[in-house]
Amino acid sequence: MKIAHIVQKFSPLSETFIYNQIVTLEELHCENHVFTYEMDTSERRFARTTRLKRSFNFFNEMRLLFAKARNKRNRKQYYKAIRHRKSLYQNLKQLQPDIIYTHFGPTGIMAHTVAKKLNIPIACVFYGYDISRLLTDHFWVDKYKKQLPEYEAVIGISNHIRHRLLTLGAHETNTHIIHLGISSENCVQSNPTKRIKNNTVRCIHVGRLIEKKSPLQLIRSFQHALKLVQGSVKLELVIIGNGPLYVPCEKYIAENDELKDKVKLMGSVSNDKVMASLLEAHLYTQHSVTDSNGEQEGQGVSLVEASSIGLPIITTNHNGFSDVVLDNISGYLVPENDWIAMGEKIAFLATHQDKWEEMGKQGIRHIQENYNLKTEGEKTIILFKSIIDKLKFPPHSA
Repeated sequence: MKIAHIVQKFSPLSETFIYNQIVTLEELHCENHVFTYEMDTSERRFARTTRLKRSFNFFNEMRLLFAKARNKRNRKQYYKAIRHRKSLYQNLKQLQPDIIYTHFGPTGIMAHTVAKKLNIPIACVFYGYDISRLLTDHFWVDKYKKQLPEYEAVIGISNHIRHRLLTLGAHETNTHIIHLGISSENCVQSNPTKRIKNNTVRCIHVGRLIEKKSPLQLIRSFQHALKLVQGSVKLELVIIGNGPLYVPCEKYIAENDELKDKVKLMGSVSNDKVMASLLEAHLYTQHSVTDSNGEQEGQGVSLVEASSIGLPIITTNHNGFSDVVLDNISGYLVPENDWIAMGEKIAFLATHQDKWEEMGKQGIRHIQENYNLKTEGEKTIILFKSIIDKLKFPPHSA
């Protein structure tokens, strides 16, 4: 099967999940070709990657300038994207893939016209901002409502996203869930109960320090948990990641003496260091919220990774997180922006260590059954083959 992937940028470290999907499909004997507007191969390379050329269109450039002048952030990327439509058409006409797989909603909108002109089936996968922040702008809502019914497949990475796609007009039978999986070979399972030393319980968070991950509310939750445990255990919080909220977090810690030796901001570290830190922790914590622009996270890949090695999870009931974290089974879900409730759950688990092992086992089992990278790749192939076969051999009309 020859698959043409359309990606806005390939392949930034923040979108490891796209790279992993493509590599997995390659390992499953698909022939994958990547077409992108921006190419970043400094960190990792994929041989069949083509950077699309830009074409100049006066009216489109005027629309782009108008969008910039009015600070229409959500619309600028559309006018930037369609600069590449002619190049995409030329490349796909030559390649003649079996199916076009577009990553993120705006990329699907751009490629849809090309797919229909070339009579090639198109699938589009939605990840997060494209089905949250963009929905605050009728420009994108109108485009989605017009085009979603025309895709051969619409894919969401969570039940929450699938539901949103259906409300926008995607057909029930064409709308699917394919999770962002992780490689089971890379999972090192452990029992956090066995690494308690000096009565210390270490919480950990991994992710960019941005508004939708709300690291300040996480720190406040931890601060509240410190008050609740009253010294019965030694609580620590390790935060891995960088971003615009690093300095505000640093300042808040400095202003609260009880946090200075208990919260550690590590900044960006290597993947190996992330895994080593997870294996030194006891609880995984994350307080994701819908940000002021309406943007949400997607599935929560960091939650999958933490649960896969046996860490109990404490996080918010946000977007697709309830798919990953089984509430009261593999962890706890609290309402967004309720840092008090989160602090209570941190304190409860810190002082009820007898629950860790079973929660960890349940998490490992759930991830292995539902978030395996190879299994999700196989589901993608089965879906695409059914689409291709249906077009090649359409059912006889009555």
